[in-house]
Amino acid sequence: MWVRALLVTAMALVAACGNTDASDPTGNTEAREESSGEPTAYADTTASADERVDLSGTKWALTELEGRGLIGGTQITLNFRNDGLAGNAGCNFYRAAEVRLGNGTMETSTISATEMACGKTEGGVMDQEQRYLRALGEAASYRLVEDRLEIQNGAGEKILLFEKEKA
Repeated sequence: MWVRALLVTAMALVAACGNTDASDPTGNTEAREESSGEPTAYADTTASADERVDLSGTKWALTELEGRGLIGGTQITLNFRNDGLAGNAGCNFYRAAEVRLGNGTMETSTISATEMACGKTEGGVMDQEQRYLRALGEAASYRLVEDRLEIQNGAGEKILLFEKEKA
């Protein structure tokens, strides 16, 4: 019975990741930003607010976690969406309903994740997943250089390094 409840919860989480803001059927986040004053997935790559980059719809693959490569055979993703961010943490899916990016700063709302028993506990995969989710929750700033996204914690230490996924 608990397996069924877990599957229903996981399906609901995945379905929620696909929701868009019904107030703007075109998906134009810039119009929502102007009306609310809070960007959802826009990023300023320089100190100038005039040079804004829209990260909505971009997908990233983690290459480095806290200065180390990933465990062989694992893949961790980060997808910026109009309604926050989502991805796969190596075993479980995760989501944050809101992400604020601006002038090099980054802040996410609470990150929620499915709680699937993936059978990948050997080799530290579940530990790696927990370290990733913790690091993403500690994100305080970012740097975007070409097809690389570097995320730092509040102390300015590089904690996550992503490469943009090819379309």
